[in-house]
Amino acid sequence: NGNEPVSIEETILNNLSIYPNPVQSMLMIDATKLPSASYDVEILNSLGELIANIEMKATVQKIDVSRWVKGVYILKITSEYATKTKRLIIQ
Repeated sequence: NGNEPVSIEETILNNLSIYPNPVQSMLMIDATKLPSASYDVEILNSLGELIANIEMKATVQKIDVSRWVKGVYILKITSEYATKTKRLIIQ
């Protein structure tokens, strides 16, 4: 019914900024609004193959995607308690 409880951690992950999207060269993941912790960032291609796996410890992570094949990717960010998935377009 859409009224399922949302954990605090899931709500916190909603404060994560991922830009620009679509991206051409440098993807930014901004966690400055999140409590200090480490996060795992996985980027998968449209076939579900792992393209990048980054342990994010800084508040802002830059990822150079300029040499990646253009298309749609899945960005998965996992904390100790929750996972957020976002569609990423590389132009």
